[in-house]
Amino acid sequence: MKISEKNESAAVGRVPQPGERAVAKARPDRVSVDDARHAAEMVSAARMQAGEARVARLKQIETTVRAGHYRPSASRIADQILAAAELDARLRAAIEG
Repeated sequence: MKISEKNESAAVGRVPQPGERAVAKARPDRVSVDDARHAAEMVSAARMQAGEARVARLKQIETTVRAGHYRPSASRIADQILAAAELDARLRAAIEG
């Protein structure tokens, strides 16, 4: 099979050949630690907030249990057990597979 046509769209992303001039980038590459620092601060704040919410929720549950009014949903617990078992089975099949 002989190819007689050249398609210029094939030049997208191609590496310049020796002797060709590389096309300049629209903007220079830059590295900034400000974004990483900001992201780390947000993660830290979210962890602290989640930790505080968890502590408050656990205290609420403890108070309810001590008062004798805690009634967990049996169907919800069963659903969680089945979901955990299904995930475990899928992971084992993937590892052994």
